[in-house]
Amino acid sequence: MDGEFVGVLSIDRTVENMSSIINEKNLYKSQYSFIIDGYGKILVHSNQNMIQKTFSYFGAEVPSLSGEINFDEGGEPSWAFYSALEDSEWYLVTIVNKHEVLLPLYQTIFILAVISIIIALILGAFQSRVLNTRLGRPLIVLGNRIRKISNGENLEKLKYYHSNHEIVEIAQNIEKLASIAVKDKEEKLKTILFSVADGVIATDRKGIVEFVNPVAKAHINRLEDRIVGRKIEEIFDIYSETDNCKVAIGLPKSWGENQYYNKEYYAKMRTQSGAEIPIEYSISPIKDSKSKITGMVIVFRDYTVKKKKQEKIEYMSYHDPLTGIYNRRYFDEQIIELDKEENLPLTIIYADINGLKLANDLKDHATGDKLIKLAASSIKKELRTNDIFSRIGGDEFGIVLPQTGAEAAGLLIERIRASLEDKKVEGISLSISFGYATKYKPEEKISSIITDSDSNMYSNKITESAIFKKNTIIDFRNALENKHSMTLEDKLRTKKICDVAMIEMGIKGDE
Repeated sequence: MDGEFVGVLSIDRTVENMSSIINEKNLYKSQYSFIIDGYGKILVHSNQNMIQKTFSYFGAEVPSLSGEINFDEGGEPSWAFYSALEDSEWYLVTIVNKHEVLLPLYQTIFILAVISIIIALILGAFQSRVLNTRLGRPLIVLGNRIRKISNGENLEKLKYYHSNHEIVEIAQNIEKLASIAVKDKEEKLKTILFSVADGVIATDRKGIVEFVNPVAKAHINRLEDRIVGRKIEEIFDIYSETDNCKVAIGLPKSWGENQYYNKEYYAKMRTQSGAEIPIEYSISPIKDSKSKITGMVIVFRDYTVKKKKQEKIEYMSYHDPLTGIYNRRYFDEQIIELDKEENLPLTIIYADINGLKLANDLKDHATGDKLIKLAASSIKKELRTNDIFSRIGGDEFGIVLPQTGAEAAGLLIERIRASLEDKKVEGISLSISFGYATKYKPEEKISSIITDSDSNMYSNKITESAIFKKNTIIDFRNALENKHSMTLEDKLRTKKICDVAMIEMGIKGDE
């Protein structure tokens, strides 16, 4: 905005497809799903008009991460099943009509009950024992295995004490479908991780690398089989940008099982080839279905371009674009920073170029800019590396001299004045007025030192500027009169300008 960096707009379009994904396979006609936050506000919904509205049946009284809510929807009794989404503060809510769910169940229960009664009456205790052995026990085993599948647990090899081909076949088909679903989920997750523009590395709790995507592999500059199975510190070699010390990568002991982390860090990463890349990275825990930390995931990106832009912005915010020295903002900040007892005596010098407006009038603004740049370079050559030198106005400069008294400041000004002798820009001499004041005691206010320095400079400028302007106009007028290439009309017009300026300055013709 107006040539200045304001910010970055980032848009994540991932949620646009979430509604279609969560509603892709519904068991019931009345079933539909949506996503809400912890306050019941709808974030993802197939009906765009519902987004940002509140699901009023879901509130702070919800006792757990999952459960059900009974309510009426359009006069029909309904169920709302909710469960917390892993690694987020969102909930998946599924709505289904009670009648549609219960009616088939009641019918099935009724039929099974009738069949069970008939079988029980006919076969008696013996048949009941057979059913318990061949049907009841396998169903219990199958139920337990289905529960393990839903919890994401690994299944042991299927074993039954008595064969029952129907139940075994059902179990095998269910497990096959579960395996396909898990494999599809893993493939989809792998595709996503391989497609992101950031480097992604996943480890177990001990820091052994289990996964690395192509972007991370390219930055680390190693073959994948030399990355997976190694310790994270062996392949993710990063160092502090400030003290160049190696940064330890690991899960802090202070991390809790139910905490979430989104903090970014900055470091330098060294590749196998020895190159150093500035990166920004984050570390997050990997949790299982019981919220137990099982590892960590590191996401990082190369921010070379971003860092250069930041450095450029920072440079521009503290430097004058014409002279390259510090600007008024930096000058004011450094005065506050250096106003400490260990820097006493602290001297502040104000400097102002004499006759800059006159140079602009007699020549042009380009000539004035050249005078400003010449003044800045001339003063800077005489200063120490720890002195603060800034352009604080159009033709005004400020100098902060830590641990420098008034006598030393006076000698510095004399050296600067000596260096300015015979320095000219297009025939106009470079003249600068100086003023300074020194703080010796901690109780003295720095604002008073600044005021005194500025006042002293202007007092000197009143005399020095008048003499400079007088000499400049006389020199300029004489130069024009001796310039034979000018037409008579140009000479008369230029002489008139000089005469008017001399009258305004009180310079008599015979002078």
